[in-house]
Order: sequence, then C-alpha cells, then structure tokens
Amino acid sequence: MRQILLLGPGKSGFRIGRATPIGEGEAVTVLDRNDDVLAFWDKATPVKHDLRFMPLPLPDATFDEIHAYEILNLIPGTADQFYALWGELHRVLAPGGVVFGKTPHWRSRYIYAYPGQQRVYTPELLAYLTNDPLGSKEDFSFPYRFKIEMMQEPQDLAFAFALRKV
Repeated sequence: MRQILLLGPGKSGFRIGRATPIGEGEAVTVLDRNDDVLAFWDKATPVKHDLRFMPLPLPDATFDEIHAYEILNLIPGTADQFYALWGELHRVLAPGGVVFGKTPHWRSRYIYAYPGQQRVYTPELLAYLTNDPLGSKEDFSFPYRFKIEMMQEPQDLAFAFALRKV
C-alpha cells in the first residue's frame, strides 16, 4: 500500500499526475490546521497541525509521496525555518520518496498580490536542497538531500516541481 501525505490540501482533489484524489492501493494522510478541511477528506487519516511549527507529528520514513500545492509559499520563516521544514519532509519520506510541489510562478503578478505570500520558490531556491546550489563552492552540508526530478515552466501562472529523497 502506497503511503501518500497531502500537506494543507484545502478542499481540492488535485494531485499532479493523478486522475483522482485517492487511488486504489493508497493510504492517504492529510495534514492541515483546519478542522473543516480534515473533515472534507473523510477517506484519509487526519492529522491536525500548523506547518509553521516543527517537528511534524508524523513517523520517520513513512510516505512514498508528499503533495504540497499552493502551501509551501505560504509558510513564513527564516532560512533556518525553511531548512527545518524541508528537513522534516525528508525525515517523513520513505527512501526514494518524492515531494510534488506547486507554487505561484515567480513571474506571476499573483505572487506579489496575495497578502499571505511568504516565500517565492524558484529553480535556484530548490538547488539549495540538492547540496549543490548553483555550483557554489560554499559548504552546504545539510543532513538531507533531494534530487530534482521535474521542474515545469509556467502553466496557469504556476511553478511545479518534484524532488526525490536521496
């Protein structure tokens, strides 16, 4: 059974590469701070948690996929908090697991219009999670590492990506 984690999914059933929100052979966990969202996902295991706070109340090396759409860009924080979040995502991913993300595109006017916007995701930002940010000679020795599997240029003013745990 594939273990799927949806981060702050709201009441949308969208998942990159999936026709339905919950497929055959999938056990889905929904992590959100809102009770009405958790109730909406009635076929999923609910976990009430605010993504501004770490650690995540989830077990190590559990999830084959994490889906985070239009949520990562809303999480405030410093660089240390950014790395703490991604360290937690790495921790809860099973070996070889993938994080699928989607954020507003950095060229979109909406990224600057929405008052809740906290962070702009770009290919250059994701490079910091690969332990080789833009060929830098600086030491970025993080205890976690991802491989960029996919980055999709603007589609509907969005930036989509997939990062595999290595």
